[in-house]
Amino acid sequence: MIREANKTLLVIVLVISVVVFLAFSFVVWFKFWPIGEPNEKFWDWLIALVGTLLSFIIGLAGGALHLQTRRKNHLRALLRQELKETLDLSYIHPLVVEEAVKSGLFDDDLNRDMLGLAKMYHKYNHHVTTLRTARGAKSQECIQSSIESLKKPINDCRQHIFDNLNHNRNGSAGASPCVPENTPSTRSGE
Repeated sequence: MIREANKTLLVIVLVISVVVFLAFSFVVWFKFWPIGEPNEKFWDWLIALVGTLLSFIIGLAGGALHLQTRRKNHLRALLRQELKETLDLSYIHPLVVEEAVKSGLFDDDLNRDMLGLAKMYHKYNHHVTTLRTARGAKSQECIQSSIESLKKPINDCRQHIFDNLNHNRNGSAGASPCVPENTPSTRSGE
């Protein structure tokens, strides 16, 4: 669940911490100090300082990754709930979808699909707003037809994203129903 860049950052922090710990242990064990022999109080203070600093750095890195994982799980649960709801003629708030994309916690293909869904939501909302303000039976019929034509692509896209969230897939095989055919893919090799 942790993205590759974050795993790399955590490994770097841990390696640097271990190197600092080993170097400091070497200094303490062999009492190797380049500027003369420090007194006991100084050693006690230095050991406490280095121990506190290393604990803080490792705790901060671990805490950040834990919070990121919790945030991703929370957004995943919100997305599942939103994607399960039925589509009706009311105004659709794409806030959860947009927040999930802005978080940067999901892979590129899923973000692309969610952006496509958000765009469809905005288009749907525009048609619904236009229908509410339209005058005349002919205009309302035309707008209603546009709204109906958007429902299937929106539901297909929602189902596609829902399946990817439930199976923890990073992207999917084949074309996405969320992105128009002329939009370039973010997957490598395509």
